Amino acid sequence: MVDLGCGDFSVGRLIASTGVRYLGVDVVDEVVCRNRDRHSAAGVDFVCLDITADELPAGDLCLVRQHLSNAEILAVLERTRHYPFVIVTEHLPPEGVTMRPNIDKPHGADTRILDGSGVFLEEAPFRQRIVEILLDLPAREPLNLPGEHLRTFRIR
Repeated sequence: MVDLGCGDFSVGRLIASTGVRYLGVDVVDEVVCRNRDRHSAAGVDFVCLDITADELPAGDLCLVRQHLSNAEILAVLERTRHYPFVIVTEHLPPEGVTMRPNIDKPHGADTRILDGSGVFLEEAPFRQRIVEILLDLPAREPLNLPGEHLRTFRIR
């Protein structure tokens, strides 16, 4: 399993504990080094890559959680085509709130929630087919409005 945007390994730790072969990928070298020092084990490793530009490692399953611009998201979508399964998690605004999907933003830690938007991969400019929604849960700590939710889904 390849986890694009593994960050501090808080989510990956839960997955890796099941015994799958796990490779965490992050663009921040210090994060990757810290994860290697603290969490490397048999079947668990970390690598520093720019997922928008570098060749991605092989795997059967790819997880994606990122804070990218629209152009960067398009690049990542293209680079993940070789994975048999791609699972994405997005932080979305509350249902029924008037918003514009996929307002572009610069690369960075913030989400589009504060701009009244969210990443909706099924909408322009991405136009991805959502095969299955796996989870749709309330955000534990909303960033802007009550009712924000985290949706995890499989594309293609």
